[in-house]
Amino acid sequence: MKKFIKNGTVVLSTVLLSFIYSCEDDSINTNLEKTNDLMVTTEQSDFEVVQYDKLKISPNVSASIQDGRTYSYEWSAYPRNGAAADELVSISKSKDLDTAIELKVNDYYLVLTIKDSKTGVLQSQRYTLRVNSGFYEGWLVANNSSGKGKLSFIRVDGTVIENAMEEINGKTYDGLAMDAAAPIDELSGLQQIYYFTNKGAYLFDADTFAELGDATQVYSEPISSQGRVSVTVGGLGYNMNVVNNGKIHTTSLFYGFDGFYSPKIITSTYSNVFPFQFAINSGSGLGRTYLYDNTAKRFVYNSYADPTTISYAAATPTNAFFNMADAKGTMLAGAHGVGTTHYALMKVESAGTYHIYSLAASVPSGNKQLTLSGLDRVKGFDALSSGASLIYFAIDNKLYRYDFAANTAEQIYEFDAASTISDVKVYKNPYLYFSISPTAEMHNKRIAVAVNKGGAGEVFYFDLTGTGYISNSTYSAHFSGFGEITSLNYRNR
Repeated sequence: MKKFIKNGTVVLSTVLLSFIYSCEDDSINTNLEKTNDLMVTTEQSDFEVVQYDKLKISPNVSASIQDGRTYSYEWSAYPRNGAAADELVSISKSKDLDTAIELKVNDYYLVLTIKDSKTGVLQSQRYTLRVNSGFYEGWLVANNSSGKGKLSFIRVDGTVIENAMEEINGKTYDGLAMDAAAPIDELSGLQQIYYFTNKGAYLFDADTFAELGDATQVYSEPISSQGRVSVTVGGLGYNMNVVNNGKIHTTSLFYGFDGFYSPKIITSTYSNVFPFQFAINSGSGLGRTYLYDNTAKRFVYNSYADPTTISYAAATPTNAFFNMADAKGTMLAGAHGVGTTHYALMKVESAGTYHIYSLAASVPSGNKQLTLSGLDRVKGFDALSSGASLIYFAIDNKLYRYDFAANTAEQIYEFDAASTISDVKVYKNPYLYFSISPTAEMHNKRIAVAVNKGGAGEVFYFDLTGTGYISNSTYSAHFSGFGEITSLNYRNR
């Protein structure tokens, strides 16, 4: 992108000074010195770099006056949300920038200032700069090898970091990996990664992967996990819940995240909630976070105003789809869809049937019966957050596309018989649906699939067509070298 930049304030000041000087002789000097305007050309105007990596920019600078004069250069930066005068940091004094960037992870304005050695006039060009951490965006891969858990990371640029937490912290973490989460959220200022094992739980800084605390420090009691865990920013972004082994831990976000949760909440209003939550940020139930109690067969919720109180969802006996206080089934999976829509895969034991319930905010909005065999073995249930009402899930080695509106399930891919799919996730913002979503081209147009075979795990990317089928009928990228994978979760910027 070409840029023509002239600092109007500086140029104007130069002309005025010349005019004032000429008036001292009571005559007007019409021979005012011409301003020397600079044209700065770069390949782009928006830059991105991983912290501590080199940033290279080679601007082409041309002048309107060619008389052999020289120039000095300085590259500097200041936070886009800060004050330039107070936070300007010098990066380099060379024309061509080729420097390791040691700035903190943040969004910056990058400024090239050029000084004319003859006149002393300064002219500047401003760019945008995003400094990412080494873990700035990508898939968290919880996996196990040789009886030991690992948390691997597939960065958005394809770089794979095999065991980030141990490499960064220089220590081992006991137990088998059960799950992980990364509730990165601008509204709440959250920047943490959660890791759960069958022997403990840990909290890490999302940018550095430095350990922030273990289970006893974070939850005020030792905890371990028997399976999947749900970490969700609550309604309106003012609280957050962790669901582990059917129990709820919660924390307030009114003044930001302080790194501590309540011990598991013990109350008569619930006993065994499924590890799926949906926060209500608009519509009916505003500010609440709903969960489903698989023992009592009913929905419960907590709210931002009092997150430690778990309340029964109001009965909806006249609703045509299902009753929130007596939903009949056992939840097997859940997903957030388009807007305020959420889906729950339910097994109604009394009838021996399987259904997908839908809710618009906190109001039942649909109930579709599925007749597909093997639904007890569903893995990786996730939905698009824009466009059509499409859900993706796996049974054994087969990948399915389900259209809720049409109530049709189709097999769209099959791995070999020795393989088992362990997770399926849509590339999208999985947390607050009114916070900033990724702007990448493949947002809501790609699914990631974790596959295990013989104790080894692999991750496949499948790009989607406009109608939600697999583009070119095969995967677009493939990553191997993991242990047996238990979960995939996306870490947004």
